[in-house]
Amino acid sequence: GADDDASGTVAVMELARVLAAGKRPKRTVYFVCYGSEEAGGYGSGHFVNNLPFPKEKLIANLQWEMIGRPDAKVGADELWLTGYERSSLGPELVRRGAKLVADPHPSENFFQRSDNYALARQGIIAHTVSSFGLHTDYHRASDELRTIDFLHMTKSINSMIKPIVWLLNSDFKPQWVDGKRP
Repeated sequence: GADDDASGTVAVMELARVLAAGKRPKRTVYFVCYGSEEAGGYGSGHFVNNLPFPKEKLIANLQWEMIGRPDAKVGADELWLTGYERSSLGPELVRRGAKLVADPHPSENFFQRSDNYALARQGIIAHTVSSFGLHTDYHRASDELRTIDFLHMTKSINSMIKPIVWLLNSDFKPQWVDGKRP
């Protein structure tokens, strides 16, 4: 669908474009788009089980999913991060200018329902950036291009560029909060 998850794919491609146009970052970046999340996370599972480098070198995994519409439960210019309270990554990105907040829908268990979870279960700091406001087009044919708020999506992607560039050029290594590792 247009929101689930063409919007996330656009974010990955735009971040790749912006980073490729800038100075080469200190850290290596992989841009990966997984498939088969709803069928059991086969894409993310395959990736994490077949990394082209040692798993210990993977500092963090940030995914983008359903950012095509704002979520009325957070500020108009905010995104939310699944599992925000589980690691130091979200709070540190916020300190660097990211407009991220905790998932306003904790009963939905989005942290465990997204592709980030396959990586998190193996100890990798992994979260999903989203603004899914539980709209009724989720997993329906009505999740069409006409439903996308392109201004929101553009602002969402742009709001994360500087914090991500900082992360890629820093020595910061996020950690799990005690007792919050999956």
